[in-house]
Amino acid sequence: MAVAETAKVEALAAQGLSRVEIRGLLRRDLLPEEVRAVAAGRGVWKLKEARRKEAKGEAKSGAERMRDMRAKEGALERREPEDAARRKRLEKDPEKWLRWYFPNVFTLPFSDGHREIIRAIVSNDSQGRDTVVAAPRGEGKTNIMRYMTIYLVVTKRAKFPAMGGWQSRSASEAFSTWVIAITSERLVADYPEYFAPFAVSTHANRLPRLHWQGEDRPTGAAIKSKLMQIVFPDGLGAIAAGSLQGDVKGLNITTADGLSLRPDKLLLDDPQDVKRAADPKFVADTLKQIDTQWQCLAGPDKRISMMVACTIYAPDDVGESLGKRRNTVFVRIPRVTSWPVGFEKAESLTRQLWDRWFDLYDDDKTRDMAFRFYRQNRAAMTNGFTVSWKYRFDRSKGDPDALFSAMVDYYTKGREAFFSEYQNQPVAHETKYYELTPQCILKHQIELHENEVPEDTVFASLSTDINYSYGLTYEAAAFTRSGTCHVFAKGVWCQEPLPISAKNTNIEQRQRLVKKALEIMAEWVDVQPWKLDVWYIDAGGEQFDTVTNFCRKAKKNGKLGRAMIGRAGKTYDPSVKTCVGRVRGRVYACFTRESGKWYCMDADYYKELAQTSWITPEGEPGSSTIYKGSHRDYADQMCREVLEAKGVIMGRGGRTMVVYKWNTLPGKHDHLDTHTMNYAAAGYEGVLSMSAESDTGSQGAGGNVPKKNRRKVYHG
Repeated sequence: MAVAETAKVEALAAQGLSRVEIRGLLRRDLLPEEVRAVAAGRGVWKLKEARRKEAKGEAKSGAERMRDMRAKEGALERREPEDAARRKRLEKDPEKWLRWYFPNVFTLPFSDGHREIIRAIVSNDSQGRDTVVAAPRGEGKTNIMRYMTIYLVVTKRAKFPAMGGWQSRSASEAFSTWVIAITSERLVADYPEYFAPFAVSTHANRLPRLHWQGEDRPTGAAIKSKLMQIVFPDGLGAIAAGSLQGDVKGLNITTADGLSLRPDKLLLDDPQDVKRAADPKFVADTLKQIDTQWQCLAGPDKRISMMVACTIYAPDDVGESLGKRRNTVFVRIPRVTSWPVGFEKAESLTRQLWDRWFDLYDDDKTRDMAFRFYRQNRAAMTNGFTVSWKYRFDRSKGDPDALFSAMVDYYTKGREAFFSEYQNQPVAHETKYYELTPQCILKHQIELHENEVPEDTVFASLSTDINYSYGLTYEAAAFTRSGTCHVFAKGVWCQEPLPISAKNTNIEQRQRLVKKALEIMAEWVDVQPWKLDVWYIDAGGEQFDTVTNFCRKAKKNGKLGRAMIGRAGKTYDPSVKTCVGRVRGRVYACFTRESGKWYCMDADYYKELAQTSWITPEGEPGSSTIYKGSHRDYADQMCREVLEAKGVIMGRGGRTMVVYKWNTLPGKHDHLDTHTMNYAAAGYEGVLSMSAESDTGSQGAGGNVPKKNRRKVYHG
């Protein structure tokens, strides 16, 4: 058996011999102890060799040269700004800052809309208020927002601004714009501490290897393409882009030195889908997305401020809804700030000149004549005519000025499109019957507090709509001697045992729980400061037996409670066998031994009456008002059923029927149902002025009972 010669083997390795060479000298395989000795000897040899090369100045190996070259290329010199005075001076004026550092982007003087957006971005954080600026479409709002995001960081007005848009493409384009912008020669020269690493490389894999000269740690600069984020060196800040359709919860960035950054400034660029701007359901969902995700991005010690740049495409769209919120500054910038004197009058000379001008412009054969006509009559055509951006016109097409260009768009696109796209004052669509908007309801607020009724009240009713999945919607309304309605209380009653899950209960269980909820609500109604004449409860659907039994018991105990069912115009039939008594105002009573008494109304007729009450001038018979307060959800629900068509048809036995066609929009409309029930209650009591059309073809429905001389008042 061979004896280990560790000393000899280590000495040979220290002279530079390899393991193979030593094995050849010994003429045998190396033992484990000898293998370890070779490793030790080779280490001694490498150290001696390195010292020898260093002493003699010999060339390094290829690998050593590559390592040195990479280290030299990755080392960035910390430089001072090329012109610190210029940088400081420009930071005081954002407009000049944008024009100097991005001269190829901002080639024209800024418009009124641009200035408002810049002012809002800079100042709304200090005010602690959100800002919405509605500016004309196509003026470059997006570019202002993107480049001002960089301005916020380098001027230390924000550490981590986040920019959001409706489409994911918008976020991607914003990120690509930033990647190019941060390599701007002028920007790198005056802000080397922010942009020097990006001037060397914008490659995501190379940036982490860059370091400041004389420092071992990386600069911390990073570009995260998938997340659309840019992180600046030394934890100086970051910027990020995202889509409102995506999930941005928990957005944060950890810098190279371990600092965690969360967004502290929010910029939203036109945060809505233009095609669905008029859809109340879409608007509500988008507002919820903004509130629950984007405005909750800040950390626990910071309340994030939001600046929105948008175009108002439809009444009460996302932009207008955000602008109308409390503690929000809302600025509308129209393209045309004042129209030519007399332009709105079709018979005026100004209007005739413009119409003649467009007749010439619209025909290719006479277009040249249109330019001459404009020059000859410019003084008369443009008297009082002003625009918000005098540089907005197409020189390549021969436009002489921005006034000419604005009128080209007005005539070619039409009044409705122009006022929506450029004026931020959308024109309401014309409808055959009437158009009700949430704003109509909100404008009918009067100087009465909740639970207060007008002095000339002659009848007060409470109505309740049952939706066991979330609560009992109620409305208390007072009807006056002059035939007006005032809503003095409304809301959703939701206490144990509500809400009730349809998945975990059967019909019998739900009916039992709804009955209990009604009994508890009745106790709550008793302690309210209301003086009611009647309380109608919706008994439609599976709750018929529950509601009728509750009302029958309430009557025995001297309490309020009447069951009501609504029938569509084509199914409303007072001649049914269960009908008792006379028909009063398109409402009739029914009775059976099993269910007791309930009331049936023409739901279509009263729904129309309830809606048109909000567009009837305040104070006139048939109009509605509401107390001062927050009623946005109430107003939205009132508009979620749209009357599209109505007509009279002949039914069985020669009876005429009024048929309605409704378009039900997504979302709740329980408040509309309760308002409708209150109008039906008032119609039955004869305190409304009913039209002759309402009672056509119905036996006993032609007359209304006279108004009561003395109210029956219920005190709970």
